Amino acid sequence: MAGWELGNEPNSFHHLNSSLNVTAESLGGDFFQLSQILNHFPEIKGSILTGPSTTQLNKKPTIKYFSDFMATEGGREVTSPNFHQYYVNGRIATVDDFTNSEVLDSLQDELRTGNRIIEATGRKRKLWLGETSSAYGGGADGLSDAYVAAFMWLDKLGISAKNNVDVVLRQSFYGGKYALLDATTVDPNPDYWLTVLYKRLVGNKVLNVTSSPLSGDVRFYAHCSAEGFPQGSVTVYGMNLLSKGVNVTFPQFEGQLKIYLLSAPNQNLKSRFVNLNGITLEMTSDTSLPELTPRSGPNLLFLPPFSYVFIVADNKIYSKSCLDT
Repeated sequence: MAGWELGNEPNSFHHLNSSLNVTAESLGGDFFQLSQILNHFPEIKGSILTGPSTTQLNKKPTIKYFSDFMATEGGREVTSPNFHQYYVNGRIATVDDFTNSEVLDSLQDELRTGNRIIEATGRKRKLWLGETSSAYGGGADGLSDAYVAAFMWLDKLGISAKNNVDVVLRQSFYGGKYALLDATTVDPNPDYWLTVLYKRLVGNKVLNVTSSPLSGDVRFYAHCSAEGFPQGSVTVYGMNLLSKGVNVTFPQFEGQLKIYLLSAPNQNLKSRFVNLNGITLEMTSDTSLPELTPRSGPNLLFLPPFSYVFIVADNKIYSKSCLDT
């Protein structure tokens, strides 16, 4: 059991039935009662308690609900405050929405709002995205399950880590157009491969990234590398949202880097496949993943239009922040 939670988007129950109204204060009482029940069982005492699982923090009524809940006795018992987030309406979303830097940036304000409310409670807790993907309403058909969805997913992982989010729960692994697996064939959608690479290459410790010139359309994040890489290794990941290629230089790195460049087959942003260093990723059998092999390259990298990349610098000690002490 990963944790305990009550309800799903309780601030929106009235949309389902006008007579349903679970107030933040009432929900807080329920969470307090749940916390007391959990404490009666030694095997689950101290478990994660997460909530209130509201809709996204981009409207005043939702922000007030989240804030009022966190101020209740039950809200103070919650170990991992969370809300849900989607960028766009899946019924009307366009391919341009998925590569729009302003759409991607909208998450930053929501995370800052959530962190500010948590900080005001005086308890040190980390925010969760308790349910999240690209587009609500089950996803956008032909977009949330296509190559272009990767930009929203990768940027969400980067910006969440940068804003002290502890856990990001993807909606969904299977089911809906935003799933990691195709609902009919159970073959991996492009976001699946991105997720595998992220888990293999990216560690938990977040580093600061600066760039010149600043650009919302070419953005990067950096972490200490995942376990298994030499101490001091750094993993950088990012994207080019432009319709033209760009050269990116990493002056801190010398020698050969491990490069995982991902692009759309035939430059088709609606493709259900993704290329890794020019090779289309597909399952080699019903149970086996292909080798996700990087290529070696210098610190000057050409990023094709609408591409994204993971880069691992592990042939020297690059970051003192990534050395175990």
